[in-house]
Amino acid sequence: MLPLRTMRCRLLQLHTRFSMLVAEVCGDQARHYLAETSWSLNRIAQKVGYSNAANQRQAVKRCTDESLQRFRSRIRTQQTARTWDVNRSPT
Repeated sequence: MLPLRTMRCRLLQLHTRFSMLVAEVCGDQARHYLAETSWSLNRIAQKVGYSNAANQRQAVKRCTDESLQRFRSRIRTQQTARTWDVNRSPT
């Protein structure tokens, strides 16, 4: 296990903090659940570890510069377009 002081020094060298890494992982998980499930925002917030859906909305807005609803809609539209392209027969 890495000593706390060593971890802090290494994170400082990388110009980041542990809290920033946690936020990035939570954001990645939230984006995955928004794109791949029809779960409610409250369920996603609980699954990812946000204390409530409002905190999740703020975090996704910070990461994507979009509301959760707009992000989910855009991702699903892109996935539908990709699926259609893959399944389309060549002409």
